[in-house]
Amino acid sequence: MALDPPLSTVDPGGGPATHTLRVRNNGDTVEEYGLSVVGPLSTWAQVAPDRLRIYPGDEATATITVAVPHPPSA
Repeated sequence: MALDPPLSTVDPGGGPATHTLRVRNNGDTVEEYGLSVVGPLSTWAQVAPDRLRIYPGDEATATITVAVPHPPSA
């Protein structure tokens, strides 16, 4: 897996940060990967698509979008 660009700082109330996650299947069977963000960041992040079905030797991408709200509680 690779994240492009690498994780960055997201300012509360600022525009969303978008990252591309590349997942490669180096195995010899078709694999399906479920993708989700866990931990404190999960409240403000979305992954699309949240499932990747990848054939052997292929790779696929998903987009991770992080938008932190402006309230002080963020």
